[in-house]
Amino acid sequence: MIATLLATDIIGHPPATNLYQLDEPLEGFGYIAVTAFEPFNQSLVVGVTETGGVEAETVEALWHSPNSYVPHTEVLAAIGYEPPA
Repeated sequence: MIATLLATDIIGHPPATNLYQLDEPLEGFGYIAVTAFEPFNQSLVVGVTETGGVEAETVEALWHSPNSYVPHTEVLAAIGYEPPA
């Protein structure tokens, strides 16, 4: 499965949040926002339903690494997706 990078540093999200389009949905979501920010010492995957703006009712945490920073490529691998080339 492949995740295609659509945007970096999404406004309204923590720093280092990237938006990816998935070739196969993850728990019903075709898009995910991945936050992997070393100073926060955590990484998070959020499912989003559309590419434009993320509204509270469309957000669902799909994967979380509390108290440990995991780079974007490793986060994508952890949820079964290849990082973008």
